[in-house]
Amino acid sequence: MATTSITIRMDENLKKQAEILFEDMGLNMTTAFTIFTKAVVRQHKIPF
Repeated sequence: MATTSITIRMDENLKKQAEILFEDMGLNMTTAFTIFTKAVVRQHKIPF
């Protein structure tokens, strides 16, 4: 499977908070967004 890079902009404080939570879950930002994106594609909607 080929990979590609994306760039997103978000509030710096939000990013730091997310990184802390993801780390507690054993994830990094890339893995967390990949999981989210796969759920969106699978369900054809935002999964919440």
